[in-house]
Amino acid sequence: MRRPFTLPLLLALTLTATWLLPQEADAIPAFARQVKQKCTYCHLAFPKLNEFGITFKTNGYRLQGTKGKDVWQIPAWPVAAVATIEGIWDDHRDGNDTLTIEQPNVKVLWGTNLGPRISTFGEIEVERGVGADIGPTFLQINDLVGEGELNLKVGVLEVDFPFLAAARDILFDPYAAEELGFFPTVVGAELNGQLLPGEEGDEGLTVRYFAGVTLDRLDDIAADSQSDISGSAYATVSLTFMDQKIAAHYQHQAGDNADDDRWAIAAELTAMDVYLTVAYFDVSRDNDDPAVNDGDSLDARDWMADLIYPYDDFVIGLRYDQLDNAGFFDQGDLVKWTAHASWYVRPTVQLGVAVRRSDYQTEAAASADMDDTT
Repeated sequence: MRRPFTLPLLLALTLTATWLLPQEADAIPAFARQVKQKCTYCHLAFPKLNEFGITFKTNGYRLQGTKGKDVWQIPAWPVAAVATIEGIWDDHRDGNDTLTIEQPNVKVLWGTNLGPRISTFGEIEVERGVGADIGPTFLQINDLVGEGELNLKVGVLEVDFPFLAAARDILFDPYAAEELGFFPTVVGAELNGQLLPGEEGDEGLTVRYFAGVTLDRLDDIAADSQSDISGSAYATVSLTFMDQKIAAHYQHQAGDNADDDRWAIAAELTAMDVYLTVAYFDVSRDNDDPAVNDGDSLDARDWMADLIYPYDDFVIGLRYDQLDNAGFFDQGDLVKWTAHASWYVRPTVQLGVAVRRSDYQTEAAASADMDDTT
């Protein structure tokens, strides 16, 4: 018999403040200076990108019909720094409640054109007492075919859906699918591009595609890990029509004793300023190592639904995650609810609170509970 062994309730208060280079106070510096617009021009609610923002990003951080500037033509390097302070209250079923104030961390971001057809983006996160971590940091050569129809990206990359990006999520809470190896930050090379319907504002079909190869996950490289599952190849296709989106993803990772196959499908539907995202993730491991699951194959899956409603300077959201683990990590199956509300006090200052209920289920935990009861 399987039953929950812990029901933690997470209350997180997140203060996100951004210090800007000299500029208008209502814009994020990395790109808003370039388009001379407020941050909502590219973001549904910071940091989640809207359709224009996704097009701008895939096009090498350039507006349609424009070329990038040379480095010496850039008046100031477009850099932003985002500081995050987080307090977490854990209400455990066993009464061992905890209050944790996380060490403040600062994320430094930059993005610009280096020439008419070359662009770059970078992200470094510094946490006090821990050190610095490199996020997505890459060069992209644009317009190998047409305008933005085929680009080459090389460096540290995010592998995700363009509208379902873990690093740009509003709820400050990771997707459960990350436990299954989805949304990794990897070192590799990617071909990407987009086929737009025509003039800006046209309601025709937009097609975006991404295909790449990776050397390894960035966290494995940083830890000098000898992971059996390392290099991979992946492909993603995303379709947008009248602001409705659907995408599919496949990734294959090969190793000495096992092969992983990951695939996912997701859709984002919008009506009356409400955004509903639904997704399904599946990973299977063809396993030859007797030390892992007795050499048997593994299969795990995750269902996710995400609802957000941005209104003026406020955003509210609700997410449901159901993860059937099948032995991929130690905590077992997971059902998680997250409710979130944010207030953008200023375009560069965000206050957020989230309540999360997580329910883990494992055979070992159930046995332990039965022994305790006896």
